[in-house]
Amino acid sequence: MKSGVILFAHGSRAAEANENAVALGELVKEQFGVEPLLVAFMELAEPSLEEGIRQLIEKEGVDNVKVVPLFLNNGIHLKRDIPCLLEELRPQYPHVTINLGRPFGVDKRLAQLIHDRIQELP
Repeated sequence: MKSGVILFAHGSRAAEANENAVALGELVKEQFGVEPLLVAFMELAEPSLEEGIRQLIEKEGVDNVKVVPLFLNNGIHLKRDIPCLLEELRPQYPHVTINLGRPFGVDKRLAQLIHDRIQELP
């Protein structure tokens, strides 16, 4: 089974926000060797989740897609919108497993990052 990863961000009209999501994906590739990895967006930026999944399957030959949301909380997008979208896509790729990860949520590693940001402030 060949796996591929999609880091899935909300998307923004602000290009810098979208570029940061892509840069985060590049860091994950560089630091942990995760390949193939694409960044996709829910709205306002490209590629869409559907396009990202298509690219992983058709261009990279994956048969296991891991969708990792770049979301802090389990809001309406993760509870309803994204699962519905994935259910619509699954019949197009019956030979492919598509799994949705969980949001960052409450995590000690995130708490450390928040603490670091607090310490940066005067």
